[in-house]
Parts: sequence; structure tokens; C-alpha cells
Amino acid sequence: MPSPSTTSRFPPEFLQAFQTAQEQGSFLIPTSHPHALKCTLWAFARALRREGNSLLADSIKVAPRTEGVLLSRRSEDPAAKEIAAALKALPLNEEAENLFNRLP
Repeated sequence: MPSPSTTSRFPPEFLQAFQTAQEQGSFLIPTSHPHALKCTLWAFARALRREGNSLLADSIKVAPRTEGVLLSRRSEDPAAKEIAAALKALPLNEEAENLFNRLP
């Protein structure tokens, strides 16, 4: 069975859950069937992308837990934090900065 291609086929609470995770950093949805809900939320994310809202869809990570499904910002992922810290620690390249200063 193909997944719904528009977000209008999902309850409005799905969008609210993604937006809440974006605003708060993470959001746990308690459920006794986390893998089934994960698949439904992935289908919702695909529908968001089809409608041109890939920024929201791609910024949220959907992860099943024993107690439910955790929606969280991908920027809160430990790997993302490590990469951000490494990028901040890089010395500033003067030559690259001069290129930006010469742009009109």
C-alpha cells in the first residue's frame, strides 16, 4: 500500500508534533507500538517533502524507543554537536575571509 502523498491525509497533530519537536528540541510520543508509529511518521515526513517543506521534514529525527517514539532536532544529535564544535575550533582562514570581503 503506497503512503499518502499529501499531509492533508494525516491528522493535524502530526504537523503539530513535528513543530513541537522543532521548537522544544525533542518530543516523546508514548505508544505501545513504536515501530508502527515510526513508519507512519516517516510517511508524514515524505509527504512534507513532496509539498516542498523539506526543511521541517529533514530537520526532525524520528527514533523509536521502548516507551514510544522520540522526535528530535537533528542539530541536537551528538554527532552534529561534535562536528559543530570541531568547526568552531578551526583557525580562521584569512585568505577565504578576504574573498568574501571582495564580493560586491
